[in-house]
Amino acid sequence: MKRGLALLIVVSNAPLLSCRESREGSAETSPMPALGQPVKPATKITVVEHDRQPPPAGARVVVASRGFPTAGGMSRGLGFTDKSGRVAFDGLPPEECIFVGNPEWPNATVFAAILPVAAQAPVFRLRPPPHDQAKVPSLDLHLERLGKDEATAIRITMRSESAAAYVLHQTDLRVSTSRGAIVLPPGSQQHVGLRVPEKGLKGASVLLNWSDYVERGIWHDSVTASDEPWPAQLPDSTELYVRVWVGRSGSHAVAVPKPETMLALIAAQ
Repeated sequence: MKRGLALLIVVSNAPLLSCRESREGSAETSPMPALGQPVKPATKITVVEHDRQPPPAGARVVVASRGFPTAGGMSRGLGFTDKSGRVAFDGLPPEECIFVGNPEWPNATVFAAILPVAAQAPVFRLRPPPHDQAKVPSLDLHLERLGKDEATAIRITMRSESAAAYVLHQTDLRVSTSRGAIVLPPGSQQHVGLRVPEKGLKGASVLLNWSDYVERGIWHDSVTASDEPWPAQLPDSTELYVRVWVGRSGSHAVAVPKPETMLALIAAQ
């Protein structure tokens, strides 16, 4: 079972790369600075556990995007703590940056910081695991796509497969995509406190708005490989496949419009 962590962000106030340079590259910026040109400092992060002790080396922190990123990669940085809990990211732009600590399971936590920050660095605490991980039940998840195009919705029905119930938390109903992305639900799609009853009782069902995930979800590249294959797709398809995750359990895959398609439809309204 992973222990809860906290993030202590220590950010340099020196000039940083612009958003365009960071996400798309720049003809004026080379990987090695010219002789005499100052090197842009890294954004330094110190990760500590809930008791403020360093975590085991290798704890993950990603710099993610709020909403589907229309330029550059999905994740803007992936760091691993050293034995002292330090992580460094190069080239973060002077704007809102989204950090996700322990990004996939079980207690992924989202933090926002405007870079560069004031003299006193913000302190962010990773929430503790929401359940006794040894007792998290397997869930039977059924997805159904409703509507189409910009009105696409996904109904998910959840049933416990054991004598234990399950209570949803902030990063349940996260989505994985066939293009290797993880999308944490925006606030509008969280159902914190919803109870999935124990086996033998009626399950719980919620309706998810795919356009909200595209516009407001927290997007980053998956940091672990998936063992389950995705259905085949034609290269020119306007759709991609998604799975929804609750606790340890993932659903079967359903096709939804690609984020680029969704954003174009929304912009045309």
